[in-house]
This record gives sequence, structure tokens and C-alpha cells, in this order.
Amino acid sequence: MKNELLTAQEHKLFGSNVDEKYSANPYTPIAVQDGTIPINECNNQRQSEGKLSNIVGIYWGQKYLRCDMSLEPLDLDKNSDNYGKTLRDPALIKLDYPLENMEDFSNNFPNKRENKPRVLLEDE
Repeated sequence: MKNELLTAQEHKLFGSNVDEKYSANPYTPIAVQDGTIPINECNNQRQSEGKLSNIVGIYWGQKYLRCDMSLEPLDLDKNSDNYGKTLRDPALIKLDYPLENMEDFSNNFPNKRENKPRVLLEDE
């Protein structure tokens, strides 16, 4: 996965730093903000990957485990105020381990839009 296809929110969840100029639009991929890739192409590349692997799952209560995180589709409706932004927050893709203390960490979830971070079963 190319780093510029990720949003500022995803970079923070992944544990990497991002230039502050991208933080103003945390749900829009960096390449889209820079105008280096069309929104449709960025969305296609993100969806072909489907997930980002080997992230620290602390925001989902998995402090010491490496996890997979969903790459959410972008809003492709040109008439929408959210055009080019992810449709929802990334979700943890649940592997074969129990989830504990999810609420304890969710208040620190970067740029959280939903009440509680989502968890998907691996086959969803």
C-alpha cells in the first residue's frame, strides 16, 4: 500500500506521522488532497488492497497485538459534501483472539466519527 493512498486518520492509527497540512482533512487520502491521483483511481487502489496489515491495535483495546485494519471506500458522489472522503472510520478486522477493554482506548481514536470503533469478522 502506498502511504499517499492513506488518510491522515489512517496514518495516525497506523502509528506514522503525517504533515499537519493533511490533518485539516483527516478522512481524505493524501494523494487526493495533493491532486496527484483522481478520487476514483485512489478508491479503486484502496479497495483492491482492502486492508492495512500489521498495525498496533491499541485503539481497539489490543495494546500488544498487531492487527489488520479496513481501508474504507471513498465517497464517490460528486454532489456530496463528503466527496473524496472515507465513508466511515476504519474497523479492526477481528482475527482469532478475544477483544478486551475496547472502550478503554476508544476515546483516543484519532478523528473518531462513530461512537465506538468498529470490529469486523475476518470474512465480512
